[in-house]
Amino acid sequence: MNEMIIQLNLQIRDFANEIPGLDIMTGKMGICLYFFLLAESSKNKQHQQWAEEVLDDVYDKLSQDITDVSIVDIVQVGIAIDFLLERKYVTGNINQVLGELDDILFRKMTSSRNRQVLTCETHDFLYILYYLSLRYEKQKPNSDNCFLIEELIIKAFNEVYAFLNSAFYDEPVLFNLDYKLPPFLFVLSKIYSLNFYNYRLDEVIKEITGLIQSRIPVLHANRLYLLWGLVNLKRVTKFTFWDEQVELIYYHISLSKIIEQELRNKQVFIKDGVAGIYLLLAAMKKTDYTIPYDPAMLYKRIHDSDVWKKNSQQVLAFANGMSGLLWIEQLIKNEMDAI
Repeated sequence: MNEMIIQLNLQIRDFANEIPGLDIMTGKMGICLYFFLLAESSKNKQHQQWAEEVLDDVYDKLSQDITDVSIVDIVQVGIAIDFLLERKYVTGNINQVLGELDDILFRKMTSSRNRQVLTCETHDFLYILYYLSLRYEKQKPNSDNCFLIEELIIKAFNEVYAFLNSAFYDEPVLFNLDYKLPPFLFVLSKIYSLNFYNYRLDEVIKEITGLIQSRIPVLHANRLYLLWGLVNLKRVTKFTFWDEQVELIYYHISLSKIIEQELRNKQVFIKDGVAGIYLLLAAMKKTDYTIPYDPAMLYKRIHDSDVWKKNSQQVLAFANGMSGLLWIEQLIKNEMDAI
């Protein structure tokens, strides 16, 4: 297995050089994050060097003509860089490092040609709102940039909210992080914590409460995902009307059913499988709704998957491929070793 992982990491390094996209989920920034995270856990300087090379490549691509880069790529690069600076994987002044990205994003968001990106049809609006929330937190109170970002958050949120329909709240047939409602609730909680638009958010939350409470996901994996979103929103709003739904979902989640019945053999990646479930379980540890689990069971389930077979067509991207899976595999192994 160790030799296979070494070979996979070499393939992932080459993959980072070949892919044109800059995003986290399937592009260069996802691989960049992977190698930085791997360097920290493995203490391997080679992984650190690869991470820095991919980051340099991203900067080169942005410096060539950033105006041609999509809004989603810009905000995902920004989110990743914010994370790298917070974890001290790289050093620098956050507002200086992301200043140019901010300027381009502002121009794109206020251009009439780019209005179509601010709809609820994709997850794009979630990345935009989350990035703007991160940037708001880094500004000096009452500064011009602070007010500008406030206006962009308000504009983006209201435009998206106008597009929401009943289908937005429905769960997917199979577990997938593309299920829009949970991350929407998380981003809503993030904006709410900024405490500048809560009078409007209170109204929105009360308007959509009935639609949310009427949905208890069929899949236990989707229940876990929705619970994560609800608990985050409940924490910041303090609204007690979430209590009954949160308790109902919490006490009706079977982890064994998720792992043994709901997820297919090759559903082990972050986006649609065991690795994604592990991240949700880890996130729930930070709340009052911890769900006990055996890391050895998750580790075995990952290694029993056919994705490791030589004849398996392997995707190398972060969210839906082997790089993200290898990171989670290492996290689970570390957790097992610590027990």
